[in-house]
Amino acid sequence: MHPQTENSGSLLYRGCGRAGLHWAVTPQNAQLEFISAGTAVLARQETLSAGSPEDEWAVIPHSGRLLVSCTGLPQGTVIGGRKDVFAGQAHALYLPPGHTAVLTALDAAECAVVRVPAHADRCSPVPVVISPQDNGRRIVGREQWLRNVYDVIPPDFPAHRLVLGETYNLPGRWSSYPPHKHDTDAPPHETQHEEVYLFRLDKPQGFGVQHVYAPAGIRGPQLDECYAVRDFDVTVLPRGYHPVAAAPGYSLYYLWVLCGTQRRSIIADDPAHAWIHGLT
Repeated sequence: MHPQTENSGSLLYRGCGRAGLHWAVTPQNAQLEFISAGTAVLARQETLSAGSPEDEWAVIPHSGRLLVSCTGLPQGTVIGGRKDVFAGQAHALYLPPGHTAVLTALDAAECAVVRVPAHADRCSPVPVVISPQDNGRRIVGREQWLRNVYDVIPPDFPAHRLVLGETYNLPGRWSSYPPHKHDTDAPPHETQHEEVYLFRLDKPQGFGVQHVYAPAGIRGPQLDECYAVRDFDVTVLPRGYHPVAAAPGYSLYYLWVLCGTQRRSIIADDPAHAWIHGLT
């Protein structure tokens, strides 16, 4: 694993795979209004406490199994079990506001943890376990920008604000491509959603590239940032276009978390590159 450091750029937060629970980005330390996201790296038999009165939470195991103790779920509920994020799709635990859980690692485990403010009357009344077969698979793009996307908490899930899923880039391929954005409240053409990416690579020396750019306008000054992203890095996407590429030889994964004032996200392609949809 690369050395762990604090964020080395305005939108990049490095080295978030630390022992215990680590909130990589929050509205207090990043350009975010809603999303707090991080990781929990647990030794066998270590525990993670999740849930809070005013937030909805999701815990997504990347590796290992976790025993869930939570009112509203059967005793002995276990989530996780994949060797790593490249060895199968996600289990997840969703906790609505006011519900808490203690998760005990049955093996050494790595998890993503997400929370956003929510109103209980807009959420499921009980905790929900999401299994891999519940994930909706989408094959998006074509040729060098073909990727697999799995919707773990989709827009029709009984959550208030939280939408999240997993994207897989094969070596050398692109995603979030053609470049798109969702930073302006202009339905039916576009909706305003902030987003966070949590990256994993299939080899410790692997890397990808995240580009974030936007013209100057009402959402802020001109933005043009490009980052090499590595295992356990997080990028914050408050505005602008944000394509991702995997370096040749390395498979790249990211958990994406969307949050806005409505559940459905409508994206707007960069007009300069939208012609790519018409390639035959």
